[in-house]
Amino acid sequence: MLIPVTKLLQELLVCATQASSGAVAGPFESCYLLLFSGQPTLTADTLITDLTEAVYTGYARQAIGTLGAPYISSDGSAAQDSGVLQFQPTSSPTQTDYITGWALVSASTAGNLLAAEMLDVPKQMAEDTDSLSIVVKLEMRPDMTVGSGVIIQ
Repeated sequence: MLIPVTKLLQELLVCATQASSGAVAGPFESCYLLLFSGQPTLTADTLITDLTEAVYTGYARQAIGTLGAPYISSDGSAAQDSGVLQFQPTSSPTQTDYITGWALVSASTAGNLLAAEMLDVPKQMAEDTDSLSIVVKLEMRPDMTVGSGVIIQ
């Protein structure tokens, strides 16, 4: 499950409250996918500095690019998909990495962590024949809680 972090929730709130002015870019408009290793605990308070970014030869963050057209999935969720993002070492042998997860970040270097997800099974990146392909699916489920009200008497 993709765990949204506080920064993403803040960006979404800004977009939701100022979208009619057209002055605010969405948080996914120019974000990047990064790979990480290790076993971080992913929560809404996770920071980019809590992740150990991949180091194998040829690794670089990839822009998620233009998302596909929005659609409604079979469970009623509104969704958009990225194209396929493929990561692969450029030479063999390379410094071995065991990729345990991926994250959406706001920049090609440094930046803010927007969301992160652990892989079901770690992926070794040690040879130029190793590869990892990811399609980012952004979705809003119909059962999501998007806020609450406070009654003031």
